[in-house]
Amino acid sequence: MNGQAEIITAYPPEIDESRFEREVPALVDQARAVVIHDQAGLTVANEISVALAKTLREIESTFDPIIDDFHRGHKNALATKARFADPVKEAIRIVKNDRIGGYLAEQRRKEQEVREAIWKAEQEKIRLQQEAIRKVQEAERKAAEEKRRAGEEARRLAEEADAKAARARSEEGRRTAQEAADRIRREETVRATERDCLAKAEQERILNEAAAKEAEIVDSMPAPIEKAVAKGTSISDDWDFEVVNLDLVPRKFMMLDEVKTRKYAKAMKDDAEVSGIRFFPKIRTTQRVK
Repeated sequence: MNGQAEIITAYPPEIDESRFEREVPALVDQARAVVIHDQAGLTVANEISVALAKTLREIESTFDPIIDDFHRGHKNALATKARFADPVKEAIRIVKNDRIGGYLAEQRRKEQEVREAIWKAEQEKIRLQQEAIRKVQEAERKAAEEKRRAGEEARRLAEEADAKAARARSEEGRRTAQEAADRIRREETVRATERDCLAKAEQERILNEAAAKEAEIVDSMPAPIEKAVAKGTSISDDWDFEVVNLDLVPRKFMMLDEVKTRKYAKAMKDDAEVSGIRFFPKIRTTQRVK
């Protein structure tokens, strides 16, 4: 505030702002009230316009030097500030963007790799589990089919032995045939038990093999990376672009070169012609003020 006060008191003493405060509103009101119906009205309007131009010239000649001084001071202050601030800004960019940002970006990349590796390992575990279930079911189906086939064969042989016993003429023949039928049934019962044990062992082998492979997958999983933390600093994606082929860029992303178009209009005048653009003259009034 003290600096501002010193700047204000630095105004040259010959500046009489009260005169401008008194004269400017009156001139503006006269200009707004101008109505031209004839030469006399045109003359009055022209005199008011000249008076306004002279007043504006006085205002500019009074305040422009002060503004120029302030502008030069502002430029000098900016230059002095930049002499100290620019190296600090560059150092901040190096530490924040190159060092911290680079490290955090690398850590994020590693974290993403670990997440992807863990996901793939989990998917492989699921695949192994499903494959093990399929193999167990297939083994159960084969064992059940073998048990059914062997059982049917044993029943057929036993029934043949029963029939033979029924047809035997002597007691000894019936006894021998019946013993054969009973032996067939006993042996089939034993073999059925053995087949059940083998089937169970095969299922356990399949499950144990799958479990071992799952354990290998778990052991091969990478350890989670400790999250990098820089207090108050984080990284995010800031998307940018580069033009590869300007001819392929859609019109909605284009911008008209207004400066070039206006220069073309001034040069060509009535002959100016561009698709989608209407060229027209704008009336400009000039006035010489002595």
